Amino acid sequence: MKRFFYFLLLSVFLFSTQACYSSENKAVSVVYPAPRAQINAESTFIVGSVDPRCKLHINNEDVMVYPSGSFVKVVPLGFGANHFTFTTTLGEDKVVSKYTIHRSLSAKSLPKYPVKILKSTILPKADLVYKAGDVVTVEFQGATGHYAYFKVGKEYTPMRELSFTEAGKQGVYRGFYKILPGDKFDYSSISVFLDDGKVKVSDRAKGSVSVVSADENVLVRCIADKTIIRATPDGERLPPLLKDTVLTINGSEGDFYRVSLTQDKNVWVSKKDVDLLSASVIPPQSDLSDLNVYSDKDNIYISFPMEYKLPVIVEQQAPNKIRIDVYGSNNNFSMDEYKDEDIKSLKIIEPQSKKLSLMLEMKNKQMWGYDYYFKNDEFILKMPKKPFINTNCPLQDIVIALDPGHGGDEKGAIGPTGVCEKDVNLAICAYLAQELSDAGAKVLLTRASDVKTDLYFRPEAAKLNGALILLSIHCNALPDGLDPYQKHGTGTYYYQPQAKPLAEAIQAALLCDTGLMDDGVNKRSFVLTRPTIPVSVLVECAYMINPSEYEMLIDPIYQKKFAAAIKKGVENFLKKQAN
Repeated sequence: MKRFFYFLLLSVFLFSTQACYSSENKAVSVVYPAPRAQINAESTFIVGSVDPRCKLHINNEDVMVYPSGSFVKVVPLGFGANHFTFTTTLGEDKVVSKYTIHRSLSAKSLPKYPVKILKSTILPKADLVYKAGDVVTVEFQGATGHYAYFKVGKEYTPMRELSFTEAGKQGVYRGFYKILPGDKFDYSSISVFLDDGKVKVSDRAKGSVSVVSADENVLVRCIADKTIIRATPDGERLPPLLKDTVLTINGSEGDFYRVSLTQDKNVWVSKKDVDLLSASVIPPQSDLSDLNVYSDKDNIYISFPMEYKLPVIVEQQAPNKIRIDVYGSNNNFSMDEYKDEDIKSLKIIEPQSKKLSLMLEMKNKQMWGYDYYFKNDEFILKMPKKPFINTNCPLQDIVIALDPGHGGDEKGAIGPTGVCEKDVNLAICAYLAQELSDAGAKVLLTRASDVKTDLYFRPEAAKLNGALILLSIHCNALPDGLDPYQKHGTGTYYYQPQAKPLAEAIQAALLCDTGLMDDGVNKRSFVLTRPTIPVSVLVECAYMINPSEYEMLIDPIYQKKFAAAIKKGVENFLKKQAN
């Protein structure tokens, strides 16, 4: 198989904080925000650099300049144009320059008069296809303190003005319509009205409502390897479904289909991720009458055949526990609790009609990844066995994939003097690769130079190359409205429970060896933390927009410290698992 990685970086990117300066006092260089930027927040931070010998003032306020010449100044923003005067002083020489940042005007509370409706706020904004019993939510913002109602079909329904606590502003109205069995909507428009007793204004929602028969079930097939499903169209991601899974659709909203898993459980899938199959009165079902547990030298398997490729949701609930839910199954077997040399417990939980739920608990407290797939007419869950860990040399022969975040035209965060995060990530990974290799690990890299690598390719390549651990190395930044002098430090991120112990070990080592503030061990759903195999964490070494931390990030001495601390954290994690 062609290697996607290289064992070592060909070069190490070094960043010097030294520079040659002329006697000329040059103007301020600002890297963020961009000129004439539109900021939608109450504050921002001006990030840039000057000759480090200069004194800097912004709007007559003294600003600290760091040894590299970098500075970061947090500034409040009013609506509209905000003007800033930069004054740099070098001896008797003074240079003055101007900068303007715009704060976007947001939809604030509207006064009682004139009576008006903000068209851009009317919900729904997408076409809805629902069944009898579903509820349509209608909402808009308008002038406060009036009578509001909406019309769908021939029905007029009153709306309630939300309190300021509920909506964060005045004049937000909301109402609901429950679709009745006799409703025959077909792209029916929704109109909203606001009435003060003398003046009545109205407008129309962008979205419409259609109704389908309660007996009609549209079938679709997942076409992506791991098809994304969500709790709501714009809500949190749930564990993905496998390619070729057959789903029953019972509604839609804009670009999303609503999927019926059980009578009282729906999820949402993007229309682009499925193919339409047919309409059916009866959703697909499979008889589950056999369950097999077996193993080979490297892996443990759980499998069961199914006539249709039913929706299977696999979710890790603890570092050594996995829940398996099969929807649409006719369960024709009863099973006592299963145990063997690797499995502490495998049993049926929460018995339900048309749904099989299994809870698996492994004897080892740490799982080393898991994968699941269809093979012909069989669902298979595969779990790697515990690797051999040498307690005296825990990294020996352990395959570790390193991912230097970003690359190519994906620059990542940009520091005050213009150094890009992508280059710092690559430099730290170079040192980390050396540290791990010297300790006996087999190191793989998602990129070995300043190239753009597809985000979803990175974890897949780590998996294909047999990595036990995947470390994605980054440097942090902040959105507008936050203060980089308050929110900073080193942080480690995980998503799968099996990765939390590794994240905690790395975070502890970073805090001990760098002296930085604790930015936490955080659970986040990132592309590089979501993989179920390998065990994956993302490290945010420090903040590019905190000047003192930036000085560390561009210094090769500290880059080596970050690398050594991360290596120590991985080593401590493995030592603990060896026992």
